[in-house]
Amino acid sequence: MRAEGASPWFTARHDEFALCLDGTVEVPSPGTRAQHRKATGLDGAPDGPRMGRIKAGRGHLALLPEGAAYRIAAVRPSVVLFQSIDGPLTAHKWADICQTD
Repeated sequence: MRAEGASPWFTARHDEFALCLDGTVEVPSPGTRAQHRKATGLDGAPDGPRMGRIKAGRGHLALLPEGAAYRIAAVRPSVVLFQSIDGPLTAHKWADICQTD
């Protein structure tokens, strides 16, 4: 995903990983309990105790723990690759990016 500014809030009932491919991102993470198995967006900021934040630069891998709310924030355009379970927020673009002939 392209990260620039602050994204909406997300949560999932499973661990997710975010790999910063370019730029620098910050991932604040207040505690919350996810209600959906797959990654889903939240309406507004979550409530709950603050778990901390992750500052990731190029090549850094961040663990987004099960049930935690998170968002991605970047001052300059950055690129983040997510590992998650396929769901309604998943963008299938591999066929558009790769040549198969």
